[in-house]
Amino acid sequence: MRVSGTRLLHSAIRLSDVAFPASDTLLARTRLIYLHLDNLLSFAKRDRDGKVDAYFLGYLPDELILLFFREGELVTATGIGAGQRCVLPIAEAVRRLKADPERAEAAYCAAPLAQLEWMYQACAAPAEPWVVDTKHPELIFPRVVEESLSGALEIISNGRVNYLQFDRGKFSGGYFYGRPESVSLPAYIEGIFQPDAEGVRPALSVSGVPPAAGLPAQALPSQVSMYRELFARISDAIEAESPGDGLRRVDRVTDRLLPLRATLGHLLPSNGSDPSMVATPASELTADFAAWTGALLTEIEVVSPGSGPQILQTTTREQRHLLQAAGFYSHFPWSLTW
Repeated sequence: MRVSGTRLLHSAIRLSDVAFPASDTLLARTRLIYLHLDNLLSFAKRDRDGKVDAYFLGYLPDELILLFFREGELVTATGIGAGQRCVLPIAEAVRRLKADPERAEAAYCAAPLAQLEWMYQACAAPAEPWVVDTKHPELIFPRVVEESLSGALEIISNGRVNYLQFDRGKFSGGYFYGRPESVSLPAYIEGIFQPDAEGVRPALSVSGVPPAAGLPAQALPSQVSMYRELFARISDAIEAESPGDGLRRVDRVTDRLLPLRATLGHLLPSNGSDPSMVATPASELTADFAAWTGALLTEIEVVSPGSGPQILQTTTREQRHLLQAAGFYSHFPWSLTW
């Protein structure tokens, strides 16, 4: 791969130099063209050794692609470019990796789940760049105390990524790139900022990362399609229960909830986007769709007592097992008997 000149936002760090901490290197950095990506993504389905918490880091000419695995299952993906970090639909992340393998490289590494959560959060939040005095970078720590920071500092030194965790301004642990056991933590952190033997200071990037909220699994395309189908089916059932007013009621509830439940936008009849291009956490999509369903059924209960649970049971019967597994029914006050 040609050495990319693309640099991390607000820093002099080349994306091609970025490397994250790892508890084990499952596949050392190599050219992507030599890998069978689909086999690697499904490794855990064929071998128990693949059931690990890990990340796959793809080095593309102008961006980094991160795939996150929980117990070997690919759950979400992010991208890091010159101008932004973001969550990517898994299908889109894989497509980008496959688009130009001759000019790309990749590494596959095991890491603690908590570290993966910080890596994901740094893209999802995203991380907020801090202005650093290059001559006195250690001055970031008084700021941590002053602001009573809860979350993490992502400190990248010459491409080496480190996460320092804080709880109300107090250091509570972290994940450090390549720290030898023989080197004390204070000495390692001090070394992050030190000039090299020739007196050249490291290229630094320091960013604040809000507290991580887990590593959410993206909704599967089949789940998005199912909820779209149910959205239409429930809307029709509401109209059948209240002819002439049902669909207007659906529109009112949708308009009221959409600003608060943004993922509902993926389910609207007017949304004809590819379900595989949705990068929404499955739990969030389920909760938002359940909130919409519950609001509608609560209203229709006032007009026609007993119709709420009946509509819920009738419209979702075919998908009840998938919905139960997703925790959908736990959002309602009714106990359904199948």
